[in-house]
Amino acid sequence: MSEYHVIYSIDHGVSTGFGLKSNEKTTERRTIDTSSGLSALRKSLIQAERLAQSYLTNTDGEVSVGFKIVQGDSLLDLRSLVEDELKKSLPNLDGGIQRELDTMFPTPDYCQVKDTLFDRIKGDRI
Repeated sequence: MSEYHVIYSIDHGVSTGFGLKSNEKTTERRTIDTSSGLSALRKSLIQAERLAQSYLTNTDGEVSVGFKIVQGDSLLDLRSLVEDELKKSLPNLDGGIQRELDTMFPTPDYCQVKDTLFDRIKGDRI
């Protein structure tokens, strides 16, 4: 087992009363003990979904959760983990999948998902 440190950035809303909302960003840190980077990514996505469900939506009506995973002193290349796994079952990644990956991974080491995407990715094999 290896120890992975996950740094979550949550873009959410806060209520100031009387139905008024304002945007806020919160950072949370978690530690995951697991056997691989891919397993750490899976567990981080599950935790990101829980975090998205526990915060109020922002003024756009969404909760966005992004995260980075650190192992030792290095950031994991999350996009490559997913691409490598996808290539095992889909040798030729089409443009639609590439666009989805571009949205989910704005940089190789950062995963960002909105609460509306969790239903789409929950059952998929990542």
